[in-house]
Amino acid sequence: MQRNVDALLSGTLEASTKNSSTYMHYALQKSACLPKSACSHVSRSEAESCLHHKDVVFVGDSRLRYLYAGLTALLAENSSQLEGQPPHRACPYGNVAYTRHSKECASWYQMASGAWFQNNTLQVGTTRIYYWPNAMARAFLDGRAREALPRRYGGRQDVGVRLLLANVGAYTAYATEYPYSHARGAYKKETTEDFHQFYRAVASAVPAEYKVAVAYPSACVRTRGNTNAVALPVQLKTSLVKEGWVVFEPASLTGRIWWRDRSGTIRAYGRVWNEHLQPLSVLVSSPKWDQCENMHTYDTLTDMEIQVIMRALCNTVNAK
Repeated sequence: MQRNVDALLSGTLEASTKNSSTYMHYALQKSACLPKSACSHVSRSEAESCLHHKDVVFVGDSRLRYLYAGLTALLAENSSQLEGQPPHRACPYGNVAYTRHSKECASWYQMASGAWFQNNTLQVGTTRIYYWPNAMARAFLDGRAREALPRRYGGRQDVGVRLLLANVGAYTAYATEYPYSHARGAYKKETTEDFHQFYRAVASAVPAEYKVAVAYPSACVRTRGNTNAVALPVQLKTSLVKEGWVVFEPASLTGRIWWRDRSGTIRAYGRVWNEHLQPLSVLVSSPKWDQCENMHTYDTLTDMEIQVIMRALCNTVNAK
């Protein structure tokens, strides 16, 4: 699967012939589309087939929550199925660029029930998608999470987990870049070894056919010039690959030149597309005004990331 992920992440963002101010074309290398089905758009029906009678588990911070929302949006048969699920689309109560989100939008994104940072589950056909929130490595390692996770997500022994996605590290990065922020203290003490032990513990708690370690988007994070603040350390990445993890680093999709200008201003209402992987015909009509912010990707950018992950997974499964 790593080879398939790398091929689909080897492209480059470029000016779009449609409208270069809001549309970003993701140009794939020709080798990634040999044959063309290797980079084709994953429809809901194909995703269902690829995940048939299997589970998908997300373990991580809000970065993973938005990817969970992206996958549930792809798999949901209708909008009513997404009620009570974390949203990643544009707020229906105002979608105005370069402004703080209104109280209505804040409530909508965070959800009145507080479920935006709680366990979430969605059953679609024979597939169940599960999200377990976790912001720190040590919170998982030192707490009851590693014992509770297998029980809480209710792993179906007769089904098994096809795909596990996990991440950790944002709070440590925040503490490093903003030492006087709420993220200081214990967060600063987490090390690469803590991260490594976290991934090992998650893999042990949730045995899966495919394990994906998700890195953070490169252009979204305000890192005071330190572009490596949220990158996976080389030593950690090497160890994870040896232990069977697929590393997902979306730098090619989150290039700073496209999602932020030199002053750091967000490029509003961006739509990222590719004629095969995510054609214009599947883009939402009203994208979220901020697509790439802090540790997150949203909306069409999240959709593209999900397409890369699912296409790589389906290609790998189908090749067996």
